[in-house]
Amino acid sequence: MITIQAKLTFPSKEDEQIVLDLMRRWSSCMRYAYNRLLEGWGRNTLKRELQG
Repeated sequence: MITIQAKLTFPSKEDEQIVLDLMRRWSSCMRYAYNRLLEGWGRNTLKRELQG
């Protein structure tokens, strides 16, 4: 795996808000999935659940 660090710049505040919203949703999804795995949910069940 390769990791690249960079500073994001946005042409408008609207673009910045869209990216921040996407990042917030991704983080929330990852937390939800991790907690469901700890509860014993199956990987395939989670994949179906989170696709929406």
